[in-house]
Amino acid sequence: ATQVITYSVTVKNPDNGDHVLTNAVVPDGPGGDCATAGGCTTTTAVRSYTATKTADTNVVNPGGVITYTVTLVNTGTADYTAATPATFT
Repeated sequence: ATQVITYSVTVKNPDNGDHVLTNAVVPDGPGGDCATAGGCTTTTAVRSYTATKTADTNVVNPGGVITYTVTLVNTGTADYTAATPATFT
């Protein structure tokens, strides 16, 4: 007979690790084994980024203009795409 077990994990936010989620199942009962070499381990890339913001001045008069620059750096192991963009508020 076949038994299917489904489970989930939540990646810590922020992910302070290596940005790779490795998950393994270890058959430890009598006769237990992985169906294929590496068939009991999965590796999933984790998206992560850092944001920094700078201003072109640290003093401004009323009515003055400040230009801000926001830089996002991908620190994870998966790319951000148009379908899954890095965002900020």
